[in-house]
Formats: sequence, C-alpha cells, structure tokens
Amino acid sequence: MGANSSLRNKKLDSAKRRSAAIKSVLAVAWPLFVALGITAFALASSEPGSPSLTSLAQEGSLKTIRGTVEVQGDLVTFVTDDDGKSWEVVNPEMLKGHEGHHVELNVHVYADKGTIHVHTVKKLENSKTSLAERVPGATSSHLIDISCGGGSI
Repeated sequence: MGANSSLRNKKLDSAKRRSAAIKSVLAVAWPLFVALGITAFALASSEPGSPSLTSLAQEGSLKTIRGTVEVQGDLVTFVTDDDGKSWEVVNPEMLKGHEGHHVELNVHVYADKGTIHVHTVKKLENSKTSLAERVPGATSSHLIDISCGGGSI
C-alpha cells in the first residue's frame, strides 16, 4: 500500500504543477488579449473616412419631429413642419393608417441618406380626419344621406 500512496501523491503533485502552469500562462495572456482588442478598436475607429463615435452618437440620437405623412405609390415620406424637408421613411409600416395626417414622430435621423427610422407615432389634434371620424356614431353612408337630403340639420 505504501507504493500505491506514493504513486498517487506523485500524480497529484504533477496535476497541481500543471494547473499552476496553466494559471500563470492565462494570467499573462489574458491581459495581452484585452490590450490588443482595445488597441484594435481604437485604431479602427480613428481611420480616415470612418465616422467617429461622437458623430455616430449624434446622428443616431432619438429626435422628436412634427410634420405630415405623405404616400406616393410604395414610397412613404415625411415632410417636417419646421423646414418643409422631405424624409424617406425606412420603416413605412410604422406610419400605416397615418397617411395625410399631421403627426409627431420619435425618430432616428440619418441626414447623410435623407432617411428617418420611426420609433413612435402620435397623431396630433389638428390632423386631417374625415367627417365620419369627427362625428360620433356617424358612418360615411350616414353623412352622404344627410348631405344629399337638401335640408338643413
């Protein structure tokens, strides 16, 4: 039994030495990998022609704008109240049902492409609405009948 325990102790000592060697290699290698990654990121973001992190943050910031939704075929655009500029909407499904309405949008603006990405839509009070939408309980057919009757209401 003495030989077995001696052999077992040698195996444990060998495993402990290997474990200690691996830990010391990782202790040196890990900081090097992190430093290389940070350096590569810094170099990539400072290359000429690539946008700076500041400009990306400014351009990608969320803005609130007001204007009118316009649809021409498959193209959905948004015309701002402030300067009358027309922006192409990259996610037109967000404005479905708001065609011709005056709305307030929460958007990301991509000025270099002339596009906006809509996040939220809020219909404003002075928005175009049909008469049927403004008269409670009325439908388009009711309003047509009343208007064709020739009498006053």
